Amino acid sequence: MQIADERTHRLLAYVALATGAGYPLTLRELYAYDLRPQPEPRGLQAVVAALAVRPVNPESLVSWMVRAGWLTGRDDVVRLTDLGRILLEHLDRRDVEAEAPIQVALSPDDPVAYARVIERIARRGQALLVDPYFRLDHLLHIVQHSSVTRLLTSRRGGDGEARVSALAVALSRLNLERSFEVRITGEIHDRFVIPPSGPVDMLGTSLSGVGKALSLLIEIGEPAAGEIRRAHERIWAAATRLEEPPAAKDFEPPAAGGESAAPQGQSEDSAEGPGSPA
Repeated sequence: MQIADERTHRLLAYVALATGAGYPLTLRELYAYDLRPQPEPRGLQAVVAALAVRPVNPESLVSWMVRAGWLTGRDDVVRLTDLGRILLEHLDRRDVEAEAPIQVALSPDDPVAYARVIERIARRGQALLVDPYFRLDHLLHIVQHSSVTRLLTSRRGGDGEARVSALAVALSRLNLERSFEVRITGEIHDRFVIPPSGPVDMLGTSLSGVGKALSLLIEIGEPAAGEIRRAHERIWAAATRLEEPPAAKDFEPPAAGGESAAPQGQSEDSAEGPGSPA
């Protein structure tokens, strides 16, 4: 439930800042701050503003806050009341909680820690999964139980080439009904689940390490989420697409009668070599 809007929060914080510094803020100055020029609304907001029905003599927000007992204007100097301070503390705490990352501890004692991670990945929709040590063991879980469309991994580690080769072979044999692409880069270090918009998830370990040691799954909001998204889109654009391995050439059996063909341009007699029977 929203007790007060952003404008009310801003006015309370302004009064607290001024009075906390010992400045005798007047009602006139607070009115002037509240009525300062605002950016013109655009698009849909402009249409809604134009259609809005406004009362003839609306009560100002400052006057209403005085009447509600959040502010006092004695001797023309504005101060927060005890109720106003309680409200401001609540609004400040709400903003801090909204901006703080949401953390989930992935304990080795939790038998469903890995399932929790797969569930979170699935919630992010058509996301970009970033894991420099992604293994074949997790490929089916991702393609079958999430909507991830892109995987960004690397050849890091002593078994990097083997990991990437195994992924290539598996992708060549999977008959997927949706888009799923893998690219390889050496520019990634951390593990992320990056949806097209909204919060980004950061994993403290690769999928192969979930449940083996204590790690965290952290939800990161804006503006950091946007920076992470833009950085990894640039990395994705420069990464190498993982191609299917070339098919092995079919073995051609020897000619009928069990005789092997002589090298091209050489007669059968000369192929037998010196010392052969006449």
